[in-house]
Amino acid sequence: MYYFLLLPSQEQDIIRFSFFSDVVHLINCYIIIIINEAASSLSMAVKTGDLQTAKVAQIMLDSVNDKLNEATKQLVNIRACKEKLQAKLMKA
Repeated sequence: MYYFLLLPSQEQDIIRFSFFSDVVHLINCYIIIIINEAASSLSMAVKTGDLQTAKVAQIMLDSVNDKLNEATKQLVNIRACKEKLQAKLMKA
């Protein structure tokens, strides 16, 4: 665990960005699961004519979709930073 601290700072940054990338990817997976559940609820509510549940499911879908878009943007930024650092290391 402490070996991490012995690495040059750019290599530490790459490891950090890799970790953050994995975390954001995992969050995206959970968000997709929630989207699927909300979509199923919405479908069932529409079939049964339950407008209250349909409204709640639609609000969930909208909210979670926004979160997915935010997380995806963060993932793209993290990957860009990681690639930039890796390119710097390759030149050094």
